[in-house]
Amino acid sequence: MKNPFSPYLRLGLYQASSDASNTSENEGNGFLYGFGVDYTLSDGQYLRFDFTPGNIEGDELDRLMIGLSVDLQ
Repeated sequence: MKNPFSPYLRLGLYQASSDASNTSENEGNGFLYGFGVDYTLSDGQYLRFDFTPGNIEGDELDRLMIGLSVDLQ
């Protein structure tokens, strides 16, 4: 039986901005990295767990995501 877990790494660039009426405007860009694992539910369907740490102008923006990925091929 094939292992249903498939780990991965994420590398890239980001650009972010926020403009809320009661706070100062924040903008930034930089390097992005993260890691996660896909769990195969069936052919072409995966449950994804992903963690990407980060910050913008000193504010922590860690992201933990859980999602469903479906191949459309």
